[in-house]
Amino acid sequence: MILSKIKSTQLVLLGFILCASCNPKTKLKEVRVSEQYSLEVPEFTEETKTLNDDASLQYFNGVKEFYVIVLDEEKEVTFDAIKENMLEFKYGLNLKGYASLINDSFDMNTDVQKKSELKDTTINGLSAQILEMHTISEKVETYFHVAFIEGKKHFYQVLVWTLYTKKNEHNALMKQVVNSFKELPGKEIPVKKKVS
Repeated sequence: MILSKIKSTQLVLLGFILCASCNPKTKLKEVRVSEQYSLEVPEFTEETKTLNDDASLQYFNGVKEFYVIVLDEEKEVTFDAIKENMLEFKYGLNLKGYASLINDSFDMNTDVQKKSELKDTTINGLSAQILEMHTISEKVETYFHVAFIEGKKHFYQVLVWTLYTKKNEHNALMKQVVNSFKELPGKEIPVKKKVS
């Protein structure tokens, strides 16, 4: 009798341990920005305006240390800036050049501990280059997933980061967020015909 109670108690404890170790799939919510693009972010995040002044999308959860931003830049404006600075021969006027330029700026402006090579991929039909990096800023170690994406008229940077100590906990979710990016068809603005 006592042995069967011990066995049933062990089974109950085993059940609790297994359930506690289960990582239920985090629910995502779609966020649309100006009918230009959408991104899925974790439901546990909330919108903010404090992560980056130039970002068109910013979500975070400070308790879980999970951060997401999207920067979008018109291709034409980007190409003009590259030409004005005489960098078109070093970087080129394409996605690879844009990604390399931003990637190099990470090295100049951040204490990068480790960074993967830029890797070609496709995200929902759009050409993209992705990388992962481990940085230190003010003694805080951070882990990033970054995607550079080429849209019809814009380049996009999707940056998702967390504390380096939470890399294993958030890694799959970070990739899921990056890979959810979609450029929306938007409304075409009719071209005005010249009257002769």
